[in-house]
Amino acid sequence: MSDWKKVFAIIFTGQLFSTLSSYIVGYAVIFWLSIETGSAEVLAYATIAALLPQLVLGMFTGVFVDRWNRKRIMILSDLFIALCTLLIAILFYTSDVKISYIYALLALRSAGMAFHVPAMQASVPLLAPADKLMRISGINNMIQSVSTIAGPALAALLISLLDMTWVLMIDVAGALIAVVSLLLV
Repeated sequence: MSDWKKVFAIIFTGQLFSTLSSYIVGYAVIFWLSIETGSAEVLAYATIAALLPQLVLGMFTGVFVDRWNRKRIMILSDLFIALCTLLIAILFYTSDVKISYIYALLALRSAGMAFHVPAMQASVPLLAPADKLMRISGINNMIQSVSTIAGPALAALLISLLDMTWVLMIDVAGALIAVVSLLLV
């Protein structure tokens, strides 16, 4: 295996864990809030908090991603998202779940994703030779698609099987795997 393939495999295996676990946790929290409150309003606000910051900030973060170190952006955004998730897990562990705190932390996680996703996408041309970019971009898009499709299903399964604290810790573990994979290359 050539050197660029090893680097790519290490980085994007970690990013698969990070992205998938982030989607799982984002949906798990939204599902949990919906089930516990039985309120469509809470469901709507949680969904907006989890998606809107990434959508709005995503229009501007590409400029910064192009100017800054992409590896550092991915590490810092993964750690930031993991910290937000850890704070949510602590709220669940202490049974001090306040919906307003959850909304705020979901919004912060979404803001972290606004930096993470473009940094990951912009890293592809730096890792692979020009003649392999289409194939590698396809793998990158596959990671996003798998996470988008499998995230809600796995979230629903996990919240029915595990305590929410443990479901949330999946995202922390995914972020740590991604950070270690980035530090290895």
